[in-house]
Amino acid sequence: MTAFPNLSSLNLSPTQTVIFGELRSVHPAPLSTEDIISRVYRSAKGPPLSATTTVQTAISGIRKALDGTGWQIPKARPHPGRAGLYRLEKVAAGKR
Repeated sequence: MTAFPNLSSLNLSPTQTVIFGELRSVHPAPLSTEDIISRVYRSAKGPPLSATTTVQTAISGIRKALDGTGWQIPKARPHPGRAGLYRLEKVAAGKR
């Protein structure tokens, strides 16, 4: 089993905690912004109009919280028609 950082030590917001949990659940596979939105906003009303911005902001905060833990969410190269791909990965030794 992969040893992820202790959630309580990361000081994440509720939204960041849910997104981090989704990334952990599919590790090492990536999730697209659209995948994260569909997993986080499972209500009959659907996601709010601000969902993409909320996910991007949350990912930025998770990246900062992961600094120094040995884990990262690498910057993904854009894919045509996709807002972004996010995955958790171990930081290679000697890299930051």
